[in-house]
Amino acid sequence: RFAGPPDLGPDKWFAAAVELGLEQMLDALVIERALTARRQIPPNCFMTVNAGPDSLIDREFMDRLRSFGPLGGVTI
Repeated sequence: RFAGPPDLGPDKWFAAAVELGLEQMLDALVIERALTARRQIPPNCFMTVNAGPDSLIDREFMDRLRSFGPLGGVTI
């Protein structure tokens, strides 16, 4: 979730990012933070993270994702 003002839900933040052409940047930031935090998840659990289709075909986004190594237990 997003902290600080304006107090909007994720749907509003992502909609604004799409309008500004920043969807891949926001997707990358969210996934990077989630994957960094996955060390805190118990071993028998999994993580689900959303990404827009444009991000999944973006070379920079995918390179960043691959930099985290094996993503067992992660569903994107």
